[in-house]
Amino acid sequence: MSTTDTTTPEPASRAEFPFAVTITRPGHPTLYLGYRYQHSAERAAWAFTDMLTGTAHPTGTTINWGATPPDVEIVPPAPTTPHEIAEHPDFPGERPPIFPDLYARVLAQHGHDLAAKLWSNACSIYDAMHQPEEEAEAEVGSFPIDPHTLESVLLEHVGESETRAIFAALGAAAGGAR
Repeated sequence: MSTTDTTTPEPASRAEFPFAVTITRPGHPTLYLGYRYQHSAERAAWAFTDMLTGTAHPTGTTINWGATPPDVEIVPPAPTTPHEIAEHPDFPGERPPIFPDLYARVLAQHGHDLAAKLWSNACSIYDAMHQPEEEAEAEVGSFPIDPHTLESVLLEHVGESETRAIFAALGAAAGGAR
């Protein structure tokens, strides 16, 4: 999937994702969320089922897991890095939310603690990527903390590749101060 693609990701193959969580929502297409491992699909199905108590969804929604049925369109797993999440076409504001939205998928796949960290970092990246140019220019030199301190904090929490991506997204404001 290219970073400029604004459509749903291309379907995955049954061979790549032999297990699926099937979400049947009356009035909406049935979703087949692909997983590589049986325990991952089972855990995600339980997480989605738990979410139904506090999430808007069509009455009659059912969630099951098992072997991926033949000849169905499989939705690949949720992104695994903050940058991928921020660029995903289903990131909030890009499309109307419908259960399971992107955050629900990230939460079911990664668990609460990791999902919260990934999502928080993705929001920061998204904001930096969509900041109006005049605001970015006005903030040059007004970075609230030393960029070297920021870099070490990011390296500790999100790793080297995501740190580079964050600094790239911040552009001249962070790059010029380094």
